[in-house]
Amino acid sequence: MALGIDVTNDNDEVHPPSLCGSCFRKVRRWKDAQNKKKSVPLNVTVHTFSPHGDSCVICTKSNDSPQKILWEQQKKSATSKPTAMRWRPCLLRMCIALNSKSSSAHNLLRNSGFINLPYQNTLRKYTHFTDSTPGFNKDLLTEIIKEQDLDNQPDFKRNVCLLMDEMKIKSGLVFSASGRLVGFSDLGNINNEQKTFEEYLKGESTKLATHVFVLMVRGIFSGLKAPFAYFPCSNMSSEQLYPCVWEGVKLLEAWGLRVKSITSDGASSNCKFYALCTDDADAYWTRNPFAKDRKVNFIADVPHLRKTLRNNVANSGCHTKTGGAFHQHFCPTSCQI
Repeated sequence: MALGIDVTNDNDEVHPPSLCGSCFRKVRRWKDAQNKKKSVPLNVTVHTFSPHGDSCVICTKSNDSPQKILWEQQKKSATSKPTAMRWRPCLLRMCIALNSKSSSAHNLLRNSGFINLPYQNTLRKYTHFTDSTPGFNKDLLTEIIKEQDLDNQPDFKRNVCLLMDEMKIKSGLVFSASGRLVGFSDLGNINNEQKTFEEYLKGESTKLATHVFVLMVRGIFSGLKAPFAYFPCSNMSSEQLYPCVWEGVKLLEAWGLRVKSITSDGASSNCKFYALCTDDADAYWTRNPFAKDRKVNFIADVPHLRKTLRNNVANSGCHTKTGGAFHQHFCPTSCQI
């Protein structure tokens, strides 16, 4: 009613029934100036409202586009009970990723009133569908293979790469929901027996885990990317890596995937592990013990190589002699290498 036009019976999607306070004051000033036959700039961005149809950006989006899915889910959640709402898998995956990055950010968005998102209890049902115990999680592998639908995919999409890395964690003992004490090193049956025997000979007590060794599978020609095993440890040696890594290769091969390479950083234990896998110290591949007709290549992680190169050059002190010219040419040169 800012311009004296009654739009109560009009379509809300064509003519909005109300304006914000700032736009309302600007429209009233413009109307008063028109009545007094004065020229006053409106300084209001004019929007053209049209019915939803072929010209609507949201309506013309494909049914599987993120914008369309988010729009449909928000409309549905506005009229449904929280317990009766069924969220799309892609939106659940986005919320799980957001919650894993920061649960506070997820709660802030959900409680803001601008957007409806699943509760954390809903996300927990998907993230805790199986017991998260150290070692290989066969339930998770089953879900990974089921999601990839390998039987209906081209043969080349079975090629994968096995990634391994250690992550620093905070040491401590906690009780899990099942009442199990968590926090000690757990490297699998064989490594645990060997580690216990070594500690007995040295007269040492059981150590708390300071790192987590993670095995991750990633598709070379597909979007497959998921961790499927972890081992709490204090310091993994090459002898301890050997059974864990090849057991992971065995499981992936048994599930129909083809392990083409193993990728890791340049840690000394990883380099010694590669040396254990082949008789030639300079070899960069070995025969797949579970498929003799195929090779498994050893590939160094490029970001870690660049970081190592940067640290070695920085610690050498040469940058203090050449000045800023070195820093200007370092990144392009390292990328070319």
